[in-house]
Amino acid sequence: GHDADVPVLPARDSAAWAPHHHDDDVGHGGIDPHLWLSPDQAARIASRMAEALIEIDPGHAPVYKANLERMVGRLDEVDALVEQRLAPIRGRPYLVFHDAYQYFERHYRLNAIGSVTIDADHAPGANRIAVLRRRIQESQAGCVFTEPHFEPRVVRILIEGSAAKIGELDPVGRDIEPGPEA
Repeated sequence: GHDADVPVLPARDSAAWAPHHHDDDVGHGGIDPHLWLSPDQAARIASRMAEALIEIDPGHAPVYKANLERMVGRLDEVDALVEQRLAPIRGRPYLVFHDAYQYFERHYRLNAIGSVTIDADHAPGANRIAVLRRRIQESQAGCVFTEPHFEPRVVRILIEGSAAKIGELDPVGRDIEPGPEA
């Protein structure tokens, strides 16, 4: 089950979105597991974590509460900054390399129009590439995003002959240095 205060979204299921699996071959029970990519969800998760820590270690409750307050404050700051930066491109269509951003897209009211693939070891086939190239052209997508651990060659093929740019999204923050503000 899941916590009703941390709502989950169903995994997207249409021709625009590549089927979603991970290397660990663990199913998600039809839900999108990328909860933390919404600032609201991240705050709810942190709150549940603080509650659990306080329950098992009540002597440090003030520390957990202060840390939660600091984290939620920082999330609010980052949320406002991201909202401001995304406002000018809110309606522009784009594609993501794999479907990990639904919570982020809903929170910021973005216009994702599909995903390329889910498996770096298996590039999309010719039919999928043709469908995506058409979608990019017809929608006038401004960008196709890759991810650090995926080969961008497929994305270069997809945007060939279009005005779309290549961007990179990193849903797990691989380049972020560990630390209290990470």
